[in-house]
Amino acid sequence: MEQKEIIAGNRLIANSPFASIAIIEDLKTYGESGDKVAIQCLYNSRKYHEDWNSLMSVIENIECVGYTYVEIVNKNCTIQPIVYSKEVDSMEHKSKIMENGESKINAAYKAVIKFITWYNTQSK
Repeated sequence: MEQKEIIAGNRLIANSPFASIAIIEDLKTYGESGDKVAIQCLYNSRKYHEDWNSLMSVIENIECVGYTYVEIVNKNCTIQPIVYSKEVDSMEHKSKIMENGESKINAAYKAVIKFITWYNTQSK
């Protein structure tokens, strides 16, 4: 992945409801103060693409969406959203997100990006 893609992906994760509360609070604080340099530094300091602890906290929050499960095997990651559907008044499997990567963390990172992108398109 290129540096631009990594920064964009880390920004997407940091702005998602799956980021840790501390990051969200930091973003609110810096956003209100209008300190663009501090906000950019905050985004650039997030290393979801290479830090298992940061990425796993996001994955654990993703697993709290309905009955969504995440499976990481070898260099593959699958996220299966299973969420409540008002239309059918029951739980429903959504499109499975499957990613391969150069490493386990790379596959998980790419799957998380795709999941958050999908999640952001869903009506709340």
